[in-house]
Amino acid sequence: MIASSNDAILGIDLGMTITSWNAAAEKLYGYSEREAVGQTVLMLVPDDRKEEEPTILRQIKAGQLVKPYETRRLRKDGRLVEVLLSVSPIRDANGRVIGASKTTHDIGSRKEAERLKSILVNELHHRVKNILATVIAIARQTIGRDKAIKEDVVAFENRLLSLSKAQDLLVHGEGQQADLGAVVKQATSPYPCEVFQIDGTSVSIPPKAAVLLSLALHELATNAAKYGALSTPEGRVSISWQDETRACGPLRIIWREHGGPEVTTPQRKGFGSTLIDRLLSSELRGQTKVSYEKSGVICIIEADLSKISESSI
Repeated sequence: MIASSNDAILGIDLGMTITSWNAAAEKLYGYSEREAVGQTVLMLVPDDRKEEEPTILRQIKAGQLVKPYETRRLRKDGRLVEVLLSVSPIRDANGRVIGASKTTHDIGSRKEAERLKSILVNELHHRVKNILATVIAIARQTIGRDKAIKEDVVAFENRLLSLSKAQDLLVHGEGQQADLGAVVKQATSPYPCEVFQIDGTSVSIPPKAAVLLSLALHELATNAAKYGALSTPEGRVSISWQDETRACGPLRIIWREHGGPEVTTPQRKGFGSTLIDRLLSSELRGQTKVSYEKSGVICIIEADLSKISESSI
């Protein structure tokens, strides 16, 4: 099994001398068995990682397994290779630790693919940000000349900026997932952090949900700043969520305002409220309920994350 393994497997004694060397080790490191056996294993370790082997040896002498970890090792030709290394103790017939077995898996191709992916994601992110900046500039030049609609232009710009910030979160998650807590904090970042009470466990949400929830929270915060709790120094907003997705239930987010001016039900729905209803109901396969209590607005958002497309918007 050791001879035919695709992973490099070598044995060392307690003096860090190589005692065995399989064919995969020869292929990975470039040394033949004759060249390697009898030499110190430190010949495979780059100068900046020399302390790894003594640390490993101390764990092995204590009879401990060394959990797989990513590191770098040195080939005969001087090139560095990215590897996943795991180490386990070798015992004699009496159970005494007499050495270690080291299994090394070459992860160079995977690491290179990850680096390329990171470059592409960042380039895409840069292009999306440029497009949003261009749209803002066009809006200012096209519809921002009339003073009567200047407020609408500012609202439009802020919505685009909210989209842009949501994209930032997705880049940090490599475009795959975003943490709900980070989405909430990003959406409320234009306002003092002390006016918000945020409570919820870590929940990973897909790109589409991250963008839409970011927009919805932006609209709620904007309305609160104009008419609700954020319009007065004493006003506060609590944002909490319950993750029932593991039990095949919805993600439930509760926005609750208090300490602001007395609230009355608006005579008509504004653009923000319409945006929240339509986007969340159609795209998040959920529902939104807004209650205009005298003490403050309460908005409950339910989203079925299991039915959301993996594609981003």
